[in-house]
Amino acid sequence: MQRIVHVRELPPQGEAGARFPRGGVSPRLIAFLSVLLLCFLLSPSHSAGSSEGATVEITIAATTDVLGQIFPYDFAGDRETNHSLAHAAAYIKKQRAETQNFLLLDGGDILRGSPIVAYYNTVKTPDRYTHVAAQVMNHLGYDAGVPGDRDIEAGPEVYRPTARQFRFPWLACNILDADTGAPYFQPYQVFDKQGVKIAVLGMGTPGMPRWVPEEAQQGLVFADMVQSAEKWVSHIQKKEHPAVLVGLFHSGTDYTHGGADANTRDNPDAAQLVAEKVPGFNVIFTGHDHRRRNTRVNDVLILGGGKQAEALAVAHITARRSGTQNAWEIETRGEPVPTFLFRPDPEFMARFSRPYRETKEYLSQPVGTLSRTIETRDALFGDSAYTDLIHRFQLHASGGLPGGPADVSFAAPQYHNRSIEAGPIRIRDLFSLFRFENYLYLVRLSGKEIRDYLEYSYKGWAGRMRDEQDHLLLFKPDSETSEHPIPATRYYHYSSAAGIVYTVDVSRPPGKRVNILGMDRNLDGHVDAGEPFHFRHDYLAAVNSYRGEGGGGHLTYGIRLSPAALRERRLAVSRKNLRRLMEEYLRERKQVTTAPIGHWKFIPESWAAKGAARDAALLRTPEASAPR
Repeated sequence: MQRIVHVRELPPQGEAGARFPRGGVSPRLIAFLSVLLLCFLLSPSHSAGSSEGATVEITIAATTDVLGQIFPYDFAGDRETNHSLAHAAAYIKKQRAETQNFLLLDGGDILRGSPIVAYYNTVKTPDRYTHVAAQVMNHLGYDAGVPGDRDIEAGPEVYRPTARQFRFPWLACNILDADTGAPYFQPYQVFDKQGVKIAVLGMGTPGMPRWVPEEAQQGLVFADMVQSAEKWVSHIQKKEHPAVLVGLFHSGTDYTHGGADANTRDNPDAAQLVAEKVPGFNVIFTGHDHRRRNTRVNDVLILGGGKQAEALAVAHITARRSGTQNAWEIETRGEPVPTFLFRPDPEFMARFSRPYRETKEYLSQPVGTLSRTIETRDALFGDSAYTDLIHRFQLHASGGLPGGPADVSFAAPQYHNRSIEAGPIRIRDLFSLFRFENYLYLVRLSGKEIRDYLEYSYKGWAGRMRDEQDHLLLFKPDSETSEHPIPATRYYHYSSAAGIVYTVDVSRPPGKRVNILGMDRNLDGHVDAGEPFHFRHDYLAAVNSYRGEGGGGHLTYGIRLSPAALRERRLAVSRKNLRRLMEEYLRERKQVTTAPIGHWKFIPESWAAKGAARDAALLRTPEASAPR
């Protein structure tokens, strides 16, 4: 569907009836001026930007949530992929060759999520080297970007020098300097394409304080998107008079996610709310939620490119000059363009072969040995060796924190279809355990709050089984009968616990399923004599920083802790991220036993077993990468 929007009037071209100065003009001067006027009228810039009926075609492409997927290779899984910035580079090169007016934007979250950016964040750091993200984005010629929560989460020691290395601005009108209240980053950027003025307004998700460690935020304030858009759209229209207004948002469209609604202040997924409530936008590019989209709201074209450079969101803009109204008329259309349609650009691959090679060599270093193969898929259907390796490690590592060790550990799988083979475990394998550089938090919770946390987790994890023919997993209702149903909750929210023994009765309704039988100090799945579990007692829990800041809602919606209460409950934070701590843990032990603890299970067991077998066969879709 297309639309025509009157955006702004063009400036006057001169007053009618103007006279030559008294005394007349020489014929030679008149002839000279006539030639100049003819050249001006026939020039491309004038015909495109000023003459009635002139047309300017503009293409804007946007990546988002690249998550370090620079090369056509999964460094953690040690396998090739059919999507990457190298694939996108081929499309970008083609557009630059064929399209006169082209803009390239990025919607944020590129500095974390892959071993190669982790290598440049923590080993080959941007205070001494040019970050690989800056290298490739400068090479591709990005015109503007916006910081995502994962970029800020990398910490000021990473995002600040990297942002200085970019040859394009990071835009975010709603990320403010806590001291001055002014935008910390440039709020918007204006481009001129053959006389068509395009303003790009950037915004980051205001949900960052819920997921980003406080230490990484360092003096930043994240303002509401709707209120920020109202302020800055008015400013842009009055000062810049653009023909086209583009929103570049690191934010999704489902403003009801996590129990929020249209009136929730600082809604983290407010892109659609901005389209509904703030007039003036022609195109909005979304991100953060990893969704591809091509929709319209209030005649605003809303586009999303998904994640990991699987697609580019592409907007095609036609600007026509209306001489009668002395204005530009704007038409828009768009689509996500999958990058698997293109081969990786050979020039790109050759130019960045050194970062690619160095990263592979670094990731090949062994750090310990596993006694048996662990499968991430096992973690979806009950107690598993994969998740229990994380639980044992977190309970051990919490002993190094002030006030530790923890009594209980909470952890979730990062993937649904990965394995780490028995034998040497290498640095690359640690990214299957901890994809992001989260930290270890020690938080204080009551026994009742631990139970409520688990009830919230299993509410989104398991469906209600009425007999052995039902699904064990909870699928989205509109996909439940399809060949490949989609789980209702992302895998990284399937949070189990260790340090306690409990059952989850899937025959019962959500909220009344979890029965905690007692403590399990030995991690052997048996209740220790004299170690009951008390709802009114306080316990120490080990969680990662994403969960500890409220990510996933387990602590905020499940237990109903406010942001202030979360900060009060947090007793200690590790100085090193979980992946580095796990590396030290494995190097110290050299070989670790990987076996299930046996501390929790779904019941009725026969129903759960049959439901799990059926659901495992249905999960044949490509790996759903976890953004957390």
